[in-house]
Amino acid sequence: LNKKKIHHNQTSRLTFDNQSITEPNTITKAFNKHFCKIGEHLAKNFSNHNNLEYKKYLGNPALQSIFLHSTNKSEIIDAIKYFKNNNSSGHDEFSSKFIKMSASILGTALE
Repeated sequence: LNKKKIHHNQTSRLTFDNQSITEPNTITKAFNKHFCKIGEHLAKNFSNHNNLEYKKYLGNPALQSIFLHSTNKSEIIDAIKYFKNNNSSGHDEFSSKFIKMSASILGTALE
């Protein structure tokens, strides 16, 4: 697909905790240990953890949210009836014609 060659860099040696590491599994574990603890180490550099100064950069909170209510088979089938009639499929590869033909099965499954 892509004509560009992809180059993978592999770490053959790593110095971690003042030790030189060359074994691939040990290098992997050292990277994992480092990235698991980096947040904790960086947080120690900040004296005031309760600073709310960041809030001045945030916009207003969303006033609306989404609420979901239970449904039933007939409501699902009624909604499917309003799909446009076409044979072309979407990203899911199901055409609206197919979904309409399967409405009662889908209604039961989604209820």
